[in-house]
Amino acid sequence: MLFVDGQYHRKGIATALMNEMVNALKAEGITRITLNSSPYGIPFYERYGFKATDCVQHKDGLIFTPMEFNFQ
Repeated sequence: MLFVDGQYHRKGIATALMNEMVNALKAEGITRITLNSSPYGIPFYERYGFKATDCVQHKDGLIFTPMEFNFQ
């Protein structure tokens, strides 16, 4: 899960955290990330390069969209 306090949105913090995670995963030989995004997070993940892999899901009171990011 990735959350940034509202007062710090749009300052590049989430992008910097994602970059660190992707670099660490690359170093481990991992080339694909999957996640379940809340409706609020979808624009961020799409800008980062994630693609929806299914339609919006409703499960256990949560609303999310499955997404993935493939990188080399």
